[in-house]
Formats: sequence, structure tokens, C-alpha cells
Amino acid sequence: MKDTHPANLILTKECAKRCSFCFTGDYSKKTEMSLDFIDRFLNHFSDSISFLNLLGGEPTQHRNFTKIIKKLIKYNVKYKLISNFLFSKSILKFLSKNTKCRRGLLANGMELFEKRNRFKTFKRNYNELYKTSISGPVRDDTLELAFTLSQKSTPELFRKYINTLKNELTDISIIRIGLDLSNTDIANNTIYGDTIRAIQEELPRCSIRFDCQIPPCIFNYDPNKILYSYLYNFSNCVSSPMDIFYDKSCILCFQTRHIKVNNIFDFNSMLELSKEFRTQYKEKERSVDILKVCKTCDYYLDNQCNSLCVGCYTGGHGLNPAEI
Repeated sequence: MKDTHPANLILTKECAKRCSFCFTGDYSKKTEMSLDFIDRFLNHFSDSISFLNLLGGEPTQHRNFTKIIKKLIKYNVKYKLISNFLFSKSILKFLSKNTKCRRGLLANGMELFEKRNRFKTFKRNYNELYKTSISGPVRDDTLELAFTLSQKSTPELFRKYINTLKNELTDISIIRIGLDLSNTDIANNTIYGDTIRAIQEELPRCSIRFDCQIPPCIFNYDPNKILYSYLYNFSNCVSSPMDIFYDKSCILCFQTRHIKVNNIFDFNSMLELSKEFRTQYKEKERSVDILKVCKTCDYYLDNQCNSLCVGCYTGGHGLNPAEI
């Protein structure tokens, strides 16, 4: 039986979009994953690969992107493409025709009007690929629109933004929301929750999904009653898909990039690799003291939340536990 734990293949860190909230860094072409590496990866983990996320950077900027997709089809490995949707017409044509093994498209919907013609390209690609996907919360090959909420996000900003998008895009059936996890000011920050509510009100029949953890303290309302098709929220790191790089290294996620394995081929299966990361995560978690505000929070005291993830404390903001 195959291990169902997914993995992220970071095909390249190169990306021309350069979102203001990007946390990946290093946009060099030297970070490209070779075709030989992909062959070795697929062969080595052939009995434990069931699903892959393809991302970067911008995965479609990999010089051999179409060959990689053909390899996954050859190996019959299901994949999801996570992209900025600013790719060329030739890539669009390829993706429209080669849908076998594809199990989803996730389009970065942020900062689409920062540069001239950016939205024009995004709209073309989104509307065309919508035709080749089956939108809906329980279907296999879905098209999702991704939003990242940062400290600058407000309900008013997103109401205006979504009103523009929904008048131009064929349909928005699924929104995937992620929080900027590079800081600890998420706790009790109900502006995040208010912004999520505003997004739902502008798209009342849109299914909202979440990346990583969504601490319950950001909601000053019951999300089960307000959010359409709201199923659950994770208040701690359960088991993130692992980010695998061209040099054989792997991290748990970009926020916890210090939790690392130098050579994935030292492990016989994705399950072994996942267990190693879980062990490292739990060890790091023991050395991080939770926020003072969390220690008296009802969600924490009732075991509904374990406070913020390790990445919030030791990730992009550069703080260490002694400084918190």
C-alpha cells in the first residue's frame, strides 16, 4: 500500500513575479531540479509516492517543465501544479492538452495588477484552464485561487480586489487562504478573521480552504456558521508536505527551513522521511516557549489550540525563543 503523505517538488526557485510577501528567496536558475534527479527520485520512492505538488519559485519557468510533466504521466504519478499562472501561450496549450495524472491547479491570485499586462496574462490562463478542470469542493482536478493574508491585509482591500477579479474570471469556486507565518502577531489578530469573512461575503458560494495552521483566536465569530463549507481548521502543524530541492536536501516547510534532511536518498520511503521530520519538529517544539497571551487563552487551556507553529517563532522574522 502506498504512503499517502504528499511531497513538494521545488522544481526551481526562479520566479519572475517576485511577490512582496515571498519567503522562498534565491531566484537563481542554479536551483533547477535536473531530469536525472527526478528520474532517481521517482524510482527510489516508487513504492511510496502517491501524490506530488509541483511548485517553486515558479515551476513553469523550469526549462524542462513539459518534460517533467510527461515523466509524471509515464510513472503514473498524480500531481498538483502550484503556479502564478503567468506562463506563456505554449505552456497554456500544453497544460490544456495534457491533463492525465493532473489532480489540481492552484493559481496565486495575489498582486495581479502590480505590473502592466500581468492580469491580462493571468486572466487568459485562468479562464482557459478552468475549462479543463472540474471545479467543485469534492472533485479530483480542481482549480483553486490562492490568497495570502499579511499584516497589510484588510477586509476593505480584499472586497475591492475580489470585486475586480470576479468580474473578469470565469468562476471562482475554491479559495485557498494562507497566513503569512513569518511572524508571531497572528495570535488574537481578528483582522485576519474579518478579512476571511469579507472574502466569503463577496463570494458566498465559494468553498474556502486553508494552508497550514489557522489559529481559532483570529475569529471573533463562529466560522462553522459563517464560512460556506467550512470543515475544520488546524491550530498546529499536523504534518506539512515536505519541500524537496535539486541538491537532494529537504525541509519540513519554508518557515521551518532549519528542520532539514541533507539527503532524501538516505531514507527508503516517504513515510520514513516524514517520521524523521516529525521527530525533529517535536524536539524543536520542546525548546520554544509559547506566547504569554496563549497561556491564558481558553482555546489553549481547552486543548483546542497548541499555540502557534514552530515556524512562527523561529522562521522568517529571525527571533529566537529567548526574544519572544
